[in-house]
Amino acid sequence: MTSYIHAVSGTNRGDLWVGTRTYGVFHFDGQTWRQYNERDGLAHSQVNAFMRTADGGIWAATSGGISRFDGRTWVTHALPHEPGLIVAGGGLRQSRDGALWLNMANVFRTVRYEPHAGPPETEVTVSLDRVSQPGNTVLAWAGVDPWRVTPDEELQYAWRLDGGAWSPFSFEKNKVFLSLPSGRHTFEVKARDRDFNEDPMPAVVRFRVVPPVWQEPWFIGMVALLLGVAGLQTGRVVRRDRRLRESNAALSSANRELFQANQDLRREIAERQRTEGERARLDERLQQLRYLYRMRSSLGDARSPEEAIRRAGEALIEVLPLSAGALVQYKGRTWQFGGTENVECRMSNVECRMSNVEIENLNDFNSKFEIRHSKLGGVRYDRGLFWGGRERGRLSLFCEVALSESQERTLLDETAGQIAAVMEARELETQILHSSRLVSLGQMAAGVAHELSQPLSAISATAEGLFLRLEEGIAISRRRVMEMMENVMGLVERMIGTIEHLRVFSRDTSGEAGIRFSVNEVVRSSLGLVGAQIRSHGVTLHLDLDEGLPPVWGHPHQMEQVLLNLLNNARDALDEREGERRKAKGEREDISALRPSPSAFGDGERRGEGWTKGVWVRTQCERYGGGRWVVAEVEDNGVGMDEAIRARLFEPFFTTKPADRGTGIGLSICQAIVQKHGGWIACEGRKGEGTTFRVGLPAAEEM
Repeated sequence: MTSYIHAVSGTNRGDLWVGTRTYGVFHFDGQTWRQYNERDGLAHSQVNAFMRTADGGIWAATSGGISRFDGRTWVTHALPHEPGLIVAGGGLRQSRDGALWLNMANVFRTVRYEPHAGPPETEVTVSLDRVSQPGNTVLAWAGVDPWRVTPDEELQYAWRLDGGAWSPFSFEKNKVFLSLPSGRHTFEVKARDRDFNEDPMPAVVRFRVVPPVWQEPWFIGMVALLLGVAGLQTGRVVRRDRRLRESNAALSSANRELFQANQDLRREIAERQRTEGERARLDERLQQLRYLYRMRSSLGDARSPEEAIRRAGEALIEVLPLSAGALVQYKGRTWQFGGTENVECRMSNVECRMSNVEIENLNDFNSKFEIRHSKLGGVRYDRGLFWGGRERGRLSLFCEVALSESQERTLLDETAGQIAAVMEARELETQILHSSRLVSLGQMAAGVAHELSQPLSAISATAEGLFLRLEEGIAISRRRVMEMMENVMGLVERMIGTIEHLRVFSRDTSGEAGIRFSVNEVVRSSLGLVGAQIRSHGVTLHLDLDEGLPPVWGHPHQMEQVLLNLLNNARDALDEREGERRKAKGEREDISALRPSPSAFGDGERRGEGWTKGVWVRTQCERYGGGRWVVAEVEDNGVGMDEAIRARLFEPFFTTKPADRGTGIGLSICQAIVQKHGGWIACEGRKGEGTTFRVGLPAAEEM
């Protein structure tokens, strides 16, 4: 859809209004776009100018007249006696005294219109003080402009009932209400003239909807009186039956009255039973909603599939009778829930016994089962756990009595769906973490190559020296040979350790149990992988590790992935600032001349007019909320970032790097890993002054 844009206007709230030649008005509220045309109240779809008045209204000058938007609806012709001329682009303004100025395009003149300031008055013309059942009533109203500037037929009205939201302004002068609840109600209505002056004192009318007859005190008293009279008459008939046969006629009449009273009583009892049934159905629905809320709340923060299954089973068994049982099967494992035993059943296709249910074969849906202490036999329900286009597990439920359709839908379909959704989310999260780990592994290839090239060079030199001695017949002592071989073995052990570290780092550890580990060791192992690569970029590494840190609980290789990502980001930020400095000074990019030879920590420093590429890694123990936290910091003096970038830093797929250098998921994965360990991650810094990332983990004794 294409069209010429005739007018653009913005508001202090950040809204954007766009007027087009053909398609009317487009409004952007910061999140979504919405189109308004003649069907929505515009005088014409060609919009030439916008104006925002002091009262917050939006005025649009169209080819068919001037329309006004009050925040909810459009008023097609907002000015009285419109000239019928076309307003030029940008030719709609409001002066400080509130007057409107219209610059005409086809007659080359300017029109000044001063809105009338007097508000209209409103009154309710038709109303009732008492409204009988079923609570239907009609209210009518009218308005008048005391100064007769706005004709009565051009007044618009808005109403509300019982203090609710005001209705949109319209020309309607009456409203029909149906099935109003019993009790007192307050109705308000106010008028608005064509200059958008609203009645500051809306017309108010109060009325009462009387309750049903059977709830009225007089009716209840009458029924009680009839019952009392019937009882008294019955007693008299019984006492006089044997003595006065002449009172048969009176007795028959009393019996007829009693029969009528009984009919009334039966109708009242039936109505009460119906009410109780509706209340019981409502209570059942509320219980189902509470169950679904507890289920979703419980599964929302589950950290593993096993924890999700355990929480779902416990939530399910809370609402089932004591005689019921449930089984969840996933990846060849079976969890059983029922009675006081909520444990994992290690048997896959043999007999499994729960406290309340005995099953002959778990994998056979037609297998026999027995609910102990039950004479009704019991009913079995099965639902598959589906995600990724195939069945991954099953949920089985054993009940003494059959479930209703709504209960079956809530307890089985919803529970199976919630379990499957959580399991699928954890599976996708594991895949993303593993992929990110492999990406980090590729990024630190240069550092690994350096870690392996040095011992390989030493081994090559030792082997070459020994070969030349033997070839030239130069004698070498057995002790010297053993020393050389001992050095070679040490270098080989070093390379084996590096390769083993890479193998463990690339392995998926999400399904393994957490361990106690030292954050300082994670820092050292991370620098052992990428330290050489960072130093090769001319970066000076500064370490400040608190050796008295308490251990933390979790997966050390996952936290190593977090630190590797932060170190690589710091390196990229420093390279970016270095490139900006070179570009600003017009220097030639000569990487070989700028990069010094790598050395130990503290070397590799490149000075240049007071700025040195540096990365500071610190660890310390801090106290928050009565507990101890181990905090790791990675600071750089690179390009930094502004507030807008920092606000979106942890959004998935948000990145400031080129497409070939970043995907935007690194920091979001870091946040997910840290939160999974019960910790937090934060960022500080300013544009041009560097960045500091802080990662906090609870100490192991606080878990």
